[in-house]
Amino acid sequence: MSFSGTPLDDDDLLTQVLLFLPSPSSLGHASLVCKRWHQLISDPRFHRRFCACHQKPPLLGVFSTDSICSGNIYFTPTPDSPDHTPAVARLVVCLGSGSEILGCRHGRLLASNWARHHFCVWDPITGDQRHVTFPQAFDGRRKVVMNGALICVAREQSHVHGSCCSGPFQVVLLGRTARRIFACVYSSETGAWGNCTSILRGHFRAVSANHSSTRVGNSICWLLTGQSLAILEFDMHLQRLAVIEVPSDALDPDNFIQVSIMPADGGGLGFLVLSYSIIQLWRRKDTCDGVAEWVLRNTIEMSSTLSLRPQSLVENPPLILGFAEEDNVLFLFIDFDIFMLNIGSVKFKKLAEDMGYRLCHPFTSFYIPGMGIGSGHGGVQIQHNA
Repeated sequence: MSFSGTPLDDDDLLTQVLLFLPSPSSLGHASLVCKRWHQLISDPRFHRRFCACHQKPPLLGVFSTDSICSGNIYFTPTPDSPDHTPAVARLVVCLGSGSEILGCRHGRLLASNWARHHFCVWDPITGDQRHVTFPQAFDGRRKVVMNGALICVAREQSHVHGSCCSGPFQVVLLGRTARRIFACVYSSETGAWGNCTSILRGHFRAVSANHSSTRVGNSICWLLTGQSLAILEFDMHLQRLAVIEVPSDALDPDNFIQVSIMPADGGGLGFLVLSYSIIQLWRRKDTCDGVAEWVLRNTIEMSSTLSLRPQSLVENPPLILGFAEEDNVLFLFIDFDIFMLNIGSVKFKKLAEDMGYRLCHPFTSFYIPGMGIGSGHGGVQIQHNA
């Protein structure tokens, strides 16, 4: 049987063409061509194939809060966000008084609500919202919740993070007593918390509230504060906690510094030190003796790159607001503006919206304009900033 139409009249051929469009933003434009194109693009099977074809979801923007008391969560698009994403730039999501963002990973946001004694796992694209109640032992007296982290645990070989939607996930809870730090894992597949593992607290007071968790391989890491700095590592496979020392050569007590942890370029754990206009990037690597050591990999001079006077950065020291671990992008508060610094290319981009000083929780996802964010909210109260 002969085919007399054009190649784009064949759904299979058209689907192949649409799969190789360069970005989810392109799909949003293509879906407006006609009803048939819209139906093909909105099919969940097409969405899965598109994600598998492109592998890495784009960085859409950042979520932030004005204060824990309000429970208001704001979304601000990045400069390279899809064309229609700025339409939700003023979006405010209220997850309830006492809510605090703990981080975004794999297309979902994790927030804690100390007053209601639960975590909230929220997919901003679909609006799906799941509440995970703290274990009963964490009653706020002897055992206190410190922090948490969220990871997708979809096991399909074709699965691409950023299209996780309602797939299985785990929440890692960190807690403490007077003497020990605990870790416990919740599984959405079993609907239950596993056994706790613990480590002596020593002189560490808490997990830094100004830094989200970082995933490195099979481990989740947090920055510990107290009489000194250290890194707390939880191995997901071994279900074991460990404390990692930070590079002592990187910490200069005579200079104003900020630090952050991140995945290192080429794999492994990275440590970032910001001192006025200088950024140092350290990487933890194993030696031939099997002993891990810190090695200085790169130094970035910000004042020359941004054409700023070094003295201005001394008078108004920059602040670290967040890190996008999948994009190697650092968010900095510099001279009363928020900048994105791509660590690999050493290129800066300024966020268009004036956010003031708020911690940034970068959000990546395969969002198709007009088919997702803000369209369904799973019971979340939506407001719009005036």
